[in-house]
Amino acid sequence: MLINQGFSFRVFQVKPDYRDSTKSRSFNRIEVVPSIRRRFPRSPCSSPIASDNSFTVSYLVDSCGVPPDKAITASKYLHIKTPDRADSVITFFKNQGFTETQITHVVRKFPMALTCNPETNLLPKFEFLSSIGLSDSDIVKLLTARPKALGRSLKNQLEPTFYLLRELLQSDDRTLIAIRRCAWVLDWDFESNVIPNMQIVRDVGVPGSKMLYVLTYQPRDFLVTTDQFKKAVDEVVEMGFDPLKTSFMLAVHAVRSMSKSTWEKKMEIYEKWGWSKEQILVAFRTDPWCMNHLPL
Repeated sequence: MLINQGFSFRVFQVKPDYRDSTKSRSFNRIEVVPSIRRRFPRSPCSSPIASDNSFTVSYLVDSCGVPPDKAITASKYLHIKTPDRADSVITFFKNQGFTETQITHVVRKFPMALTCNPETNLLPKFEFLSSIGLSDSDIVKLLTARPKALGRSLKNQLEPTFYLLRELLQSDDRTLIAIRRCAWVLDWDFESNVIPNMQIVRDVGVPGSKMLYVLTYQPRDFLVTTDQFKKAVDEVVEMGFDPLKTSFMLAVHAVRSMSKSTWEKKMEIYEKWGWSKEQILVAFRTDPWCMNHLPL
């Protein structure tokens, strides 16, 4: 357990029954149309391909709008023998409000979505996301940004991560803000990365309230390996930032969000303007955004 100024972390197991939610929302069940192929113009490259999985490639190109080269790559691990299941998945997405462009993006990033059972695998995830307070458009935006979440276990990943995140943030509203701002947040390993990373900044003296603020509005700052995060924190400490001030976490964000080469290029720009390294550091300590907002 991690405790700091009334702020605590603890890992626990929850078996929620989100179907008992008082929030009422009507989800469109599967209504498979006779055929949804030919929704996208046929590409000159979408003719039958001489391979054992030519139907998969043709389906991805013709029914999903996936570029031929991406379809060929996906066909190495995705095998569609008949269109029935894939058709039902696309119809499900369409019924939930996804546009054709969004469906193409989802399938391109996560082709295995076409193998999911809409009723038993996809629908419960949509119902859960709705039950926690996300709107239909929120859900579409979330899953378009992070299609691989569709392949995560509801019981073993999405549900427990949500309840752990809510326990950390101590607020339903803050939890929803974090989810909307970072689609990856429900798809990440909190126990291996997020909580250890929060422990790192707690150990150098960052107050719990400031950690909560970052986890709410910039959760991706914690969604990195512990080694990467600790390196960024150590650099910020060496620069002389006060962990009690908001600028400390802003500096961690700035250091972590850009590569070493990008950082050096921005330093060179300031130096060309006649600034010394010490002057650049003073400016960075005053306003860490001065590095993020500097265009290359």
